[in-house]
Amino acid sequence: MQKILFKNAAKTLFFAVSALLLLNTDGFCITDNFLKACLDFAQAHDKRLAIAKEQLSLSNLRVNRSGRSFFPGIYLQKRSSRGTTITDEYESEELGIRASQPIYDGGRLVSSYKYDKFFLESAKLNVTKTREDLFYRVKTTYYEMLNARAELQRIKNTFNEINKLYEKTKLEYQAKAISELDLFESKNFRDKVENMYRSSEMNAAFAEKKLLAVLDIKSLDHIVATMEDPLLVFPDNIAFTLDECRRFVLSNNIDSRIAKLYIDMSNLKKKIIRARVIPKIYAEGFYGQSGEAFVTEPLKLATVWNVSGKLSWGLWGNTLEASQTQEKAIPREVMDVSTRLDSTSTDIRLSLFDDMGYFVESKEGDIGVLQSAVDYKDAINKALLELEKFYNDYQQSLWSVLSSKDDMELKQRKLGVLRKRNEVYEASTIEVMDGVYKYADSVIVYTRVLSANYIAVCELERLTLMPLR
Repeated sequence: MQKILFKNAAKTLFFAVSALLLLNTDGFCITDNFLKACLDFAQAHDKRLAIAKEQLSLSNLRVNRSGRSFFPGIYLQKRSSRGTTITDEYESEELGIRASQPIYDGGRLVSSYKYDKFFLESAKLNVTKTREDLFYRVKTTYYEMLNARAELQRIKNTFNEINKLYEKTKLEYQAKAISELDLFESKNFRDKVENMYRSSEMNAAFAEKKLLAVLDIKSLDHIVATMEDPLLVFPDNIAFTLDECRRFVLSNNIDSRIAKLYIDMSNLKKKIIRARVIPKIYAEGFYGQSGEAFVTEPLKLATVWNVSGKLSWGLWGNTLEASQTQEKAIPREVMDVSTRLDSTSTDIRLSLFDDMGYFVESKEGDIGVLQSAVDYKDAINKALLELEKFYNDYQQSLWSVLSSKDDMELKQRKLGVLRKRNEVYEASTIEVMDGVYKYADSVIVYTRVLSANYIAVCELERLTLMPLR
């Protein structure tokens, strides 16, 4: 029992560490130097990835802005005025420093800060998702191009060989060794393979264009690496079972993790909206110098300060605001005996139906919470269904690779026998042409299922965010 628990704990730890390492790297280990160069080039020049990184930088600024809200607001203030009384002109001046600080705001500031922190996490995940989607597009189009080039290379060799055999049948026909029907059949073989050759040229050119479009370049000369043999190597089995891949999806899948973050963000947004109907208390103070005098007299400033407390309360579409301000001046600096040294003022205001938007936003917040929960469930279910589909595609293509490899080797051996029999006139040239065609077709089938296997693994790695082999 202890061994089983230890094994399960070790697996869980491995999944967590693997996911953490993956999110701090630029991708999986690639042994194909040309493919690695394509991935590096795409990562350095892709505009979507650059935009995602800029969005990440913006998210950092949002967090800094929210964090700044916890500290007092500081304002340097200067105010002057000039006017006329019935008898004479006057002037006044006030300068100093003003500060304001929220004491309690119903949890709005804390919720806003947490919201922006979650937004930052989603931006990080978006960078990873954008990068992995880019890698997926590069790898799949690259494997498609390798498959198309391998087909072209095989069909080109087949066409050259079929063409030589066709020339041989023309000589045999001239020597009356074969009938006109046999000659027509050999020509039909040649025309059929020539059509395949032309189609494969078009497919190879189009596959290269797809890769160029993904990399956003005009020519593969921009990739500083040498392309290897276009025939893909025989694949290894992936290192994980379907159940283990499911666990990877539940812990690593980017879409589901972003959807889960949106659940938390929706709940925080609802708290931010609810804070509007919770009493909020603010404090504000001023310290500086102020004075007023007729222009015929010198303007002398006295040190003054004031402190005010404010209350704001949203009452279901209405807003109640109350404030009390106490002002003081230092007596020894006051020259005019009529100047006020101490004053207290109170202001109460009720705004009617000025916040009807609260009901709309509150309803939107409730819907957002429900919607984010549904989106999360849909993201998980979609990822798990896609995982099973592509895991089945991987398994089926792997079986097809094994069987098509055996079929290819069998056709190759049969072709070798036909050639030897043709040399001693035990097999006709048309039979050799048929053998060449069948062998070429088996090679094409092999390369296609091999490419399908590679692409299925790319799909699995995109979903699990793990290197599977």
